[in-house]
Amino acid sequence: MVVGHFYPHVGGVEKLFMDLAHTLARRGHEVRVICCEEPGARGRREMDGYEIFYYPWPILFGHPLVRGRDLAEHIRWCDVVHTTTFTPAPPARRQARRQGRPIVLTVHEALGERWGWIEENPLKAAAFRAFEKYVITRDYDFWIADSLATQADMEKLGITERVGCVYPMAAAQKAPPSLGKGGELEEYFGLPPKTRAFLYYGRPGQPKGIFVYLKAIRLLLERHGAAAFGDTRFCFILANDPKAQKDKFLSLVKEYGLEGKVIVRDPVERERLSAMIPQALAVVVPSITEGFGYSAVEACALGAPLIHSDGGSLPEVAYGRCLPFRNRDSGDLCEKLWQVISGTAQFRQIPAKEFSPQAMAAAVENIYGKMLGGTGR
Repeated sequence: MVVGHFYPHVGGVEKLFMDLAHTLARRGHEVRVICCEEPGARGRREMDGYEIFYYPWPILFGHPLVRGRDLAEHIRWCDVVHTTTFTPAPPARRQARRQGRPIVLTVHEALGERWGWIEENPLKAAAFRAFEKYVITRDYDFWIADSLATQADMEKLGITERVGCVYPMAAAQKAPPSLGKGGELEEYFGLPPKTRAFLYYGRPGQPKGIFVYLKAIRLLLERHGAAAFGDTRFCFILANDPKAQKDKFLSLVKEYGLEGKVIVRDPVERERLSAMIPQALAVVVPSITEGFGYSAVEACALGAPLIHSDGGSLPEVAYGRCLPFRNRDSGDLCEKLWQVISGTAQFRQIPAKEFSPQAMAAAVENIYGKMLGGTGR
């Protein structure tokens, strides 16, 4: 597996490939992950029955510039190369072709024109769109989309054959008995007892819609005043990457006069987060684009009411008590928040959905098997 970042780097792509590597190793496969160095992670490491090789690759716009020469020995060793968008794919494909190995590309999102939604600079947006198209439309042996929404976007780029949807593993991690008894959310955010708290957790990047959400909270203040904030707070657990976006968010909280109403904290251990999620008045996932939607699925699995945009895959994967709003529409989100605060919200009840490691691994094994059969290896 050739990826940009991997554990201990945290993100949806890293989680997908870590879950896949772990599950395939447990099913008897030999797995190597080739990735960029991370703080405290260099050289070779063994984890959960598979190997990880960390290399000192330079970074551009947050993406490692993968060196083909670092991949050569690993691709000679393997039977199948599995890579992902964006920068790992071209060098992995070139090495796979040179050495006669089949290669699979996992695509998490194919944004196309939507690059203009998340990149204010039109020249950068055009460049990112062109590079995305270049990466995705090369000659791979199979393309995997991690949602039907992503697969539909790939079809717009002409990828209509040898492509399929494989959902990532998204089993919720229950809080241990020592947690989850109530009060963890109030304690972590310093809230008075019986405070009603909306919860957002994840990266502060533009595609995650946090600025749409913050504007909706500002509109609440303008439209409903103190009635919107009496015993209600808006709690955010934000990662520190990208730092510029987090700093911008914190600055806007002050500019909008929302200090004390919007509370921001750093990430916590997964067990503690799992204890907090069911205690929220609702979890808010305002993503502008979303290839799969781990936060949404995790909140659903833990029984929290979910307010989500109708962007990307979110309508496809959400279940339980759901309240969708129009993507990028702060006014509509403001209205949904007020409905929840005032007790008039009409949540949709959507039947449960399962995203298991067994289903993911079996689907990927089937793809690998077809390719190996086709090459006679």
